[in-house]
Amino acid sequence: MALPASDNFNRADSSTTLGVNWTVRVGGPFGIFSNECYQPGGAAVAAVEWTADSFNADHYAQAVCGPTFFSAQEISPAVRIQSNGDCYAVYFGKIIKIIGGVRSAVSAFGGSFTNADVVKLTATGTTLELFKNGVSLGTITDATLSGGGAGIFGAAANVTVDDFLADNVGGGGGGGGNPWYYYANEQLVRES
Repeated sequence: MALPASDNFNRADSSTTLGVNWTVRVGGPFGIFSNECYQPGGAAVAAVEWTADSFNADHYAQAVCGPTFFSAQEISPAVRIQSNGDCYAVYFGKIIKIIGGVRSAVSAFGGSFTNADVVKLTATGTTLELFKNGVSLGTITDATLSGGGAGIFGAAANVTVDDFLADNVGGGGGGGGNPWYYYANEQLVRES
């Protein structure tokens, strides 16, 4: 495979796996329901990593909020996922870190997300930045995790995201700078 990594989850329903490109790092399982990613088990801390590609330390992950996301806001893109599930993610609109299975807030700022919003989290050096629909909600500095992969974090049963996308920041996976990608008519589009 080649970056950018993308998955629209448009395949058969499964309550046990997202497929061969994904590896559960903690909690789980993650599955597919009605062409969206969800966490059927409802573990309080769960992370699944895109393992078909390798990421630089500086990368981003984004996903589109599914119809049940707005009621719980407990599933999101995640960056710097470690093999033990430690990572940075978004939880109720704030940047959090998961270390040793414990969630803790990293940012005081946040946003409210609803169905069809695009949530993007970037990690560049020690800076984490949260975006909603292409607009930055703020940055925060945290040096706890310095490498790892991109994927999805979950903290409740049956909440959904769709149209996962991840790439290296500043190139590596197909585009200089920090490009913004989106899905249109089931096709991945890079905004110029």
